Amino acid sequence: MASTWVKQRRVAAGGEIADAYFRFAIPDGSIGHAEMKAILALAHNPDAFGAKLVALSKQIRPDGHTRLRALLDRLEDYTEQEIPEENIAAVVQALFRVGDKLLRPEDEPRNILDFGNDLRIGRVIRQLLRRLEEPERFEILRDAISTSDSLATIVHEVAILEQGHKRQPKWSDDQRIINAEHLGVLRDLALEKIRAAVANNALFRSKNLADALFRWWDWAGAEESEQWVGETVRTDSGLSDLLEHLLGTAFSTAIGAYDRLDPDLVRYFLNVPEIADHARRLTECADLTERQQAAVKEFIRVYDLIQEGKNPDDIE
Repeated sequence: MASTWVKQRRVAAGGEIADAYFRFAIPDGSIGHAEMKAILALAHNPDAFGAKLVALSKQIRPDGHTRLRALLDRLEDYTEQEIPEENIAAVVQALFRVGDKLLRPEDEPRNILDFGNDLRIGRVIRQLLRRLEEPERFEILRDAISTSDSLATIVHEVAILEQGHKRQPKWSDDQRIINAEHLGVLRDLALEKIRAAVANNALFRSKNLADALFRWWDWAGAEESEQWVGETVRTDSGLSDLLEHLLGTAFSTAIGAYDRLDPDLVRYFLNVPEIADHARRLTECADLTERQQAAVKEFIRVYDLIQEGKNPDDIE
């Protein structure tokens, strides 16, 4: 019902629809009905639709978020019918092609209840695919992944599909977006993309390096990913760059946002005394950026707590 109210622009929908009703104007940075129709008119063309999404990702709203975020939120209300079935493949292809360009820092979560554009993109993709039969879903995903360089988006979406299989092991293939056989094919394609990024020295450019490392470790076994990490951290620049890219943001109701290095990253890839000693020496290096210094200190904190048998996520 709420989705219908949004599309009908009824005040009962709340949010920006209600704001526009009472202000007699569209709030700054929102996506009005006419603009939404114009954007949906591009849905048959993956190049044009993708270019429009990228353009919106560069337009900042008064609240500091991008207009893309507003578009993705509203797009979920149009996935059931307004996007013609024959345009689903083009929209999915566009989202995979430009997906990593849409993962803007302005749209990263700001509190414990918020989420980023990676989840928004995935929700739109899965809502559209559910309108199709499984063989066609698989073909669309296979083609979209094969022609995309958006590593973070590829890894994230395949991992979500895989999690669905693990969390609902009793489901039949008819209940899943992708069946087990086809999931294996998509997983192999995603693994090829990770290996290609490594071969091209592009893995550091991934928007979510931690996710790529975990999936590489899971899908190919430990040897490949651990070897890459071992070779990377041999130099000061390699270790500081890696830790910087792995440093994330977490939220606590007690202290708000804080820098966090996933303890599992340390356990699986960095739980070596030589690496810890190297990191301690880096704390005296004047060439590190502020972000790199924070990452090195967080690594040492997590490593030491793990060695003491404590939980690094117990924030005081």
